[in-house]
Amino acid sequence: MEDLKPKEIFEKLAEIGKNKMNLSVFKMLILSFLTGIYISIGGEIYTMITQDIKIGTGFSQFLGGSVFFCWINFSCYNWCWTFYLK
Repeated sequence: MEDLKPKEIFEKLAEIGKNKMNLSVFKMLILSFLTGIYISIGGEIYTMITQDIKIGTGFSQFLGGSVFFCWINFSCYNWCWTFYLK
């Protein structure tokens, strides 16, 4: 990943917004559906970790939150950004 100056970051974000604005309704619905699937899988993983691991409430919630965070960021990051930057 390259280092960008603030103006370049703004231009890249404007380009991403323009790409989103020009999506067809069908593509937007498909992307919304897939995003919901990714979030629900992450929620299910969080629930399994917090309910099945009996190592203490605080630590299991911390572990579940960490796994959910990693799931959302690492599973969706490449798919979303590569789609919107094209």
